[in-house]
Amino acid sequence: MELLSFDLKAAPLDGFDCSILEINTERKQLLPLGLTLTGDGLLAWLKSRIIPRNREFVDRILAVYGLHHNNILGIIKLCFGLSLNDSYWVVPDGFKGKFKDCNLYENHFEKTLSLIAYTGYGSVRPGAFSSSPEFTTNGNLRKSWRRINGKIMLYKGGSSGGANTGNEPYSEFYASEIADVMELNHVAYGLAKWKGTLCSTCELFTDIDHSFVPAWRCFKTQKLSEIAAELKKKGDAFYPPFCDMMIFDALTCNTDRHLGNFGLMIENKTNRPYAFAPIFDNGLALFPFAMPDDFVKLEDYAQSRAPVFGASFDELAKAFISSRQIKQLHHMLDFHFTRSPKYNLPAWRLKALEKFLRKRTRDLLENSNL
Repeated sequence: MELLSFDLKAAPLDGFDCSILEINTERKQLLPLGLTLTGDGLLAWLKSRIIPRNREFVDRILAVYGLHHNNILGIIKLCFGLSLNDSYWVVPDGFKGKFKDCNLYENHFEKTLSLIAYTGYGSVRPGAFSSSPEFTTNGNLRKSWRRINGKIMLYKGGSSGGANTGNEPYSEFYASEIADVMELNHVAYGLAKWKGTLCSTCELFTDIDHSFVPAWRCFKTQKLSEIAAELKKKGDAFYPPFCDMMIFDALTCNTDRHLGNFGLMIENKTNRPYAFAPIFDNGLALFPFAMPDDFVKLEDYAQSRAPVFGASFDELAKAFISSRQIKQLHHMLDFHFTRSPKYNLPAWRLKALEKFLRKRTRDLLENSNL
């Protein structure tokens, strides 16, 4: 169904001018959460939908189709704005195609483009439409969506260029183990090598009927205390899992929990939130950039790590811990990692992390005042 129509025109000095032509008032409640119904608001929504400028290999991905990052209209025309986050699309006026024939949940991906997105190499014969989620996937690290045994899987590499880079996939994998032990609602991660590069792997947690909307779209504020208050109003499907995530981050010293990697799950038919999203994107937990010397005094190094929100991880833990999280932490008192069959961090590093996590668990429990 059509929710609104708009006009998007190139403006040589300003990029693009966007104007809303008509809104389907009977279906207004189905418009994207957080969308401001002005020309500038819609343009901001379109900009946020396309591949980010800092994504690895972004220029290579777009160059295949003769595009550059500023060409919002060209990118949207190419991929119809289709995403694996939700079930919206953006099509030309008078378009006769059907969503069931184009959506990314039920149709094939351009395999060669997935390869380019991950390696930077390959060639594609450009067409009028490209069936690929790469044009609307956020994040700066190399990554690619693939269909494996009937499942939609994200393959995500690590950083590169330094002696302390490339460990993010390990952090995803081992943090997932911790979330398992704590019995949290989270996305499960594995490890693999694709095209010679280590990557984390995880299954898509949305589908054609259920969307993920990041916190920066769901809430009008960027203050964590105000977001927490809003989630508390929404009830038990929202606030307790949010607190679970905050304690999990405090335990693992995840320095990259931001408004883009947590949020709400939406039932598409009603456009209403029904749950807090599972915990995902933990690549900066467990000190991926720490050098061997940092592990000599790991607790001191941990004190130098800070969250995106709040003054410290300890302060976040005090603010959000409850008897529910106390119970979860008790599962970590004698924690040991289960090694991957193929790919692991050095044994000394894992043992140091295990020791740290057990001590960190005790400290969080003792400081909880519960």
